Amino acid sequence: MIPLIVRSHYSLMWGTASPRQICRAARRMGYERLALTDTDNLYGLWPFLAACRREGITPIVGAEITDPRDRRRAVCLVETETGYRNLCRLLTRRHLQSTEFDLQADLAAHAAGLTVLAIDPGLLEAWHAAGVAVVAAMPRRMRSATHLLRTVARRLGVAAVAVPGSFFLQPEDAAVHRILRAIARNTCLSRFEAKDGAAADAWLAPPAEYGRRFSASPEALSATAAIAERLAFTGPRFGTVLPPLAGHHPASAVRRLRTEAYAGARRRYGAELSAAAVERLEHELGLIAQMGFAAYFLIVRDIVALSPRTCGRGSGAASLVAYCLGITNVCPLKHNLYFERFLNPGRTDPPDIDVDFAWDERNAILETVLARHRGHAALVANHVLFQPRMAVREVAKVYGLTEAEIGRVSRRLPGYWRAEETHGDFLSELKRQPETRAIEFPPPWPEILHYARRIIGAPRHLSVHPGGVVITPRPIDEYVPIERAPKGVPIIQWEKDAAEDAGLVKIDLLGNRSLGVIRDAQANMRENGAGLDESRWEPEDDFVTQQIVAQGRTMGCFYIESPAMR
Repeated sequence: MIPLIVRSHYSLMWGTASPRQICRAARRMGYERLALTDTDNLYGLWPFLAACRREGITPIVGAEITDPRDRRRAVCLVETETGYRNLCRLLTRRHLQSTEFDLQADLAAHAAGLTVLAIDPGLLEAWHAAGVAVVAAMPRRMRSATHLLRTVARRLGVAAVAVPGSFFLQPEDAAVHRILRAIARNTCLSRFEAKDGAAADAWLAPPAEYGRRFSASPEALSATAAIAERLAFTGPRFGTVLPPLAGHHPASAVRRLRTEAYAGARRRYGAELSAAAVERLEHELGLIAQMGFAAYFLIVRDIVALSPRTCGRGSGAASLVAYCLGITNVCPLKHNLYFERFLNPGRTDPPDIDVDFAWDERNAILETVLARHRGHAALVANHVLFQPRMAVREVAKVYGLTEAEIGRVSRRLPGYWRAEETHGDFLSELKRQPETRAIEFPPPWPEILHYARRIIGAPRHLSVHPGGVVITPRPIDEYVPIERAPKGVPIIQWEKDAAEDAGLVKIDLLGNRSLGVIRDAQANMRENGAGLDESRWEPEDDFVTQQIVAQGRTMGCFYIESPAMR
């Protein structure tokens, strides 16, 4: 028996366990293969693959896809790389074109490389007729050998598999599931209806329990194992996915980078370049070409050119090529900055250049980048997790407490609490904290705090990463499903760590208020007849500037205004 429909807490506000917890439990029960099929997403793909490696489990990649117009659904399991790309496209269409999405038609059009588990007899028939690799997904409890889905499967000659879908790990976790569902539906537990959540037995059981549940259809158990053995795909392997340079072969990108780097060097240093500058440029250009990053530098340069004032920072400031392209504004020769800290052959991760724009220009820059690379670009997501105060407030609300009652406790909770610190009894830990030692916790507060602890660290919803954008050579929804953030921009379904694990190179385009202040100050200077030639201005050598910094009078100066820096 192989669990083929397992949902983690990435089935937002439905599942209760993380991929790591699920894999650990599956290994204890003796499972060697496991399919994670979260609803309408691949949010947890990379944590799941990492957990499978850690536990020695063979992963099966998939997702449950729902029809937004009714309650029909199906589970798609990936057989091949083509199937993975089709699953990403299906999920993207499900999110971006939900009003037009039709589960029956769209899945049939993108079924290559997928094994589809149909729960609905009508869909089973339609997909079988369309040539889809479809099997009948028998329900959690089969009470009759003449179940309609089984009857249709026999008539069509397709396999019937046992798929006891799970939303939680243990029977007692059903209470956590109900609380999450009540939070999602913005209702009280006293008004919560069973139809709005999963069945009480939707927990990940050991093989013997599933054998008992499916005793009316033992052949479904063997069919499940046979399908799992056939699914050889264990996760995508993209390598490093760098942004492309439109119309340029990699060799021509290297030549263009060399030409533009030398042109920029002459603007920075004059027509006659020193031997040190040429030697450093040649060293960097050779390494950039060797590692295949020429197009990346040119793409970032093109983005920087969209604004008259930017600030490239981080380890990228150690690159003379970046300085000559105008990506950064600190001379690495003058300040003896070590290029290999930014890029060297021993690094497995791609280069990471953070670029600041004036705070009120950043959105326009992002819109231009997304439009210029339409279909190949999206912003990185941020997975918003339940933090302690949020968890306590939300659980207390579904218990029916008033805002005043909740506020008396929640506003006194420590704001720095981390999910990994809540492994024991939450109430006992709170009573040891100075901020909460004097608080009384009458019923139902002990119960509220118990369940709040259980959901801390679980994902609540998606938002947009502060500035990360991904640009891909092939359509981006061949790599990762795309959805639309509330603010209207396209976002990938993975947060920054998962994107990096996948090999997607993100470019951080950030907003900075200081750059807006500098821009406006220079505009005021020009209006008053006191222009500033920045090309000849070297503030680090200016005595007045040195004194201001030395005396700690740097309020309003980005990076050096904190109390510690001052």
